[in-house]
Amino acid sequence: MIIILGDPEPFVDPTRYTLFAFRFCPFCVRVKLALSFHKIDYDLIQVSLNDKPDWLVKYSPLGKVPLLINQGDKLLESDLIMRFVDELHGEKSSLMSICGFFSPGYSILYGVTFSELDVVKFREACSELDNSINSKYFAGDQLSLADLILFPMIDYFEIILGIIHHINYDQIYEMKIDDKLYNEAKTWSNLLNYLITMRQESFVSDIRISTNITAKFIASKRSGLSNPDIQATNGSFACDKHYECVKMLRLALLQMFVGADKTANIKRASELISRAVSEHSPHLVCLPECFTSPIGAKYFGPYAETVPNGPSCQMLSDAAKSHKIWLVGGSIPERGPDGKLYNCCATYNPDGELVGLYRKLHLFDIDIPGQFTFKESASLSSGKETFSFEIPLKNAENKISVIRVGIGICYDIRFPELSLLYANQLGCQLLLFPAAFNPKTGSLHWELLGRARALDTQCYVGMCSPACNLELDYISHAESLITSPWGIVIAKGGKEEEIITADLDFSELKCVRESIPIGRQRRLDIYTTPKLVKKQS
Repeated sequence: MIIILGDPEPFVDPTRYTLFAFRFCPFCVRVKLALSFHKIDYDLIQVSLNDKPDWLVKYSPLGKVPLLINQGDKLLESDLIMRFVDELHGEKSSLMSICGFFSPGYSILYGVTFSELDVVKFREACSELDNSINSKYFAGDQLSLADLILFPMIDYFEIILGIIHHINYDQIYEMKIDDKLYNEAKTWSNLLNYLITMRQESFVSDIRISTNITAKFIASKRSGLSNPDIQATNGSFACDKHYECVKMLRLALLQMFVGADKTANIKRASELISRAVSEHSPHLVCLPECFTSPIGAKYFGPYAETVPNGPSCQMLSDAAKSHKIWLVGGSIPERGPDGKLYNCCATYNPDGELVGLYRKLHLFDIDIPGQFTFKESASLSSGKETFSFEIPLKNAENKISVIRVGIGICYDIRFPELSLLYANQLGCQLLLFPAAFNPKTGSLHWELLGRARALDTQCYVGMCSPACNLELDYISHAESLITSPWGIVIAKGGKEEEIITADLDFSELKCVRESIPIGRQRRLDIYTTPKLVKKQS
């Protein structure tokens, strides 16, 4: 089976098809997933970027997305596919709304909801499309174009998944579910299994340069010749099934609304963890700094507890074990074995076991005259050790690879030496900072520091803040974010409570480190030579 994907010429309406920052074809990735799910063998997935043959123009009206799938001896032209797409998206739909896009610098984006969908027309469109290739849709016995075209609509599928589980998604999505859609969903018996399988498989294909074989292939099929010879050119990209597929790690930052009631905060954190797992299926979840208490010297003592025997850690252990996730427990005020107070982060593995503790190294003592003063050392003591841990991930061949994660808390991010130690000496690829910047420094430095540490270390960096609560003495800047090794913010929250997620592609990290190899270019012979220096006053 050969699947060919064509992109329109640059001179057609760009608002309908443009894929910004194009690197990985999201349609190719989803086709690979669907083929794998249905256990269908294939030869090549082809994306043509420029040399669209003349004959294709008549099959692909101005601005339409030409998509051709060859199944056996039958060639399905794009006019039928576009009738199906237009039925779902409207004639003004863009390729981005149909495909989404995937690139090193951005998340996969989807832009369509189906609350206004005419279910009758939808069913008719599905039937017409699937009858044309003699297959069933929604995880039927054979591959279906409906599977491929509908798969990007994660928002829509989340709603259906909620219906199947009888979850009230009206409150979550603030939208009403059409009764007709509800009735239609109940007829899709295979949908739940399909969703679970597809969501677990996060492949991203390596890309190699290949020839634009679109015209040659079509010509050969129509003339009865064998597959055309392939010669290298820079006209297109191709995803070959023999290339290694990389598993990605899905990270979820829980920008939680923290109040003055400790018990309520612990319960809220537990509920938010459950919601994150239900909606996003992350491998790794991170809570914000001080998720059980307000921030301030007068709060740390009354809210402190022993670790790991206190109620907060018990909840974290239970949640990690119940949901089978890695869980970084933000931070809580800890009453240490020595009687001192610490700003402490506890991390748990999917078995609910405590992996380790990190106590904040750099205490937040600052004084901005006339604007902001805070002295964390008035009540807390500083930690003495770094902490990192390993997450094992399986690749497409079920081989185990390890991702190492380094932990810091808030003010620690201002000290590049800590992040560089994690990256260069401990081999970390991801740095997580539960943090709660104030609005003054947050507006100036929050994103800047996240991007700077990502560039310094060529690591992914996650910064997880509490949501903005104007009723507390200390107000958090919020805007939790995830930054790529290129220093690009790939996911960012606002001021309210929300879940920020991103799929971290560690093959991209490898690419960054090979492209700009600062790790092996460092002059440690100079940096580590003892010299007389004048300290900052």
